[in-house]
Amino acid sequence: MLTYNEIKNSQPRDKAYKLYDGGGLGLYLEVKPAGSRLWRLQYTFRGRRLLKSLGAFPDVSLSDARAEAAAFKKTLADGTDPFPKDKRPAETFRQLAIEWADKFLPGLAAKTRRKNLTNLEKKILPYLGDLRPDEIKPAIVLSEVLRPIEAQGHIETLHRVKTLLSQIFRYAVANGLMERDFTLDLRG
Repeated sequence: MLTYNEIKNSQPRDKAYKLYDGGGLGLYLEVKPAGSRLWRLQYTFRGRRLLKSLGAFPDVSLSDARAEAAAFKKTLADGTDPFPKDKRPAETFRQLAIEWADKFLPGLAAKTRRKNLTNLEKKILPYLGDLRPDEIKPAIVLSEVLRPIEAQGHIETLHRVKTLLSQIFRYAVANGLMERDFTLDLRG
């Protein structure tokens, strides 16, 4: 079983890695190269292996993550579909971004569309794609997406990625999936 000290002392590495909690719940903490720590729950439903995001540490504590994982597993054990079609949770950021791209990118010039898709696929989705839109916080965007680009000295790309995120976030706000576009808070 994971301890608070193990989590607190976990250090980022070159690649993301997992700290499993044990206990048969499928709960683990994913430590990202930029230092964020995200709770994940692996489970199987109707023969499909699935992954549920539970939030970021320390916003979601170890005990809260365990409690949520246990409650979710109980729902599964009862045979209840945790996501009936009419009550599915907000889709993943990846699905939202693809929906946005399908709607707004076709009207752009081919070169601009290609640059936006490349930035989306290489700079944004590997870090935010599996999160629900309401789980994304300014600190995650800053540490996982923007600061690594800045550290490489790609300032123009940084501004393009931030603008792209802002457009997707505004689309999410319009569809009730996020409270606001917080890229405005990340100026400078």
